[in-house]
Amino acid sequence: MNKEDLEKYEQSLLSLEKRLETEFAEIPDVPDFGDGHSDMQGEEADEAVAADESAGIKDEIRSRIEDVRSGLNKIKEGTYGICEACGKPIEKEILNIVPESRLCKEDKLQ
Repeated sequence: MNKEDLEKYEQSLLSLEKRLETEFAEIPDVPDFGDGHSDMQGEEADEAVAADESAGIKDEIRSRIEDVRSGLNKIKEGTYGICEACGKPIEKEILNIVPESRLCKEDKLQ
């Protein structure tokens, strides 16, 4: 991969990292589940579902941020764009869509 490509992917990763961090910060924390009175059980159940959804979204964003940071470190180390599974180059068509990708097309499909 040439220097221009690496600079392009680095900018993409930095921009994505900033966007994901903003999204992560905007997701509300786990809500208060009330005081446990029986007349509030339905409301508490709704809050529990919302908290579970928020936690799942936060986990997914956190995972993507880790992948982005890994990609940025790989650029510094000179290993960016190499599949972690087979060691072959990751296709540019994949990196253009998902610059934080760790796997080539073949290994993604397995």
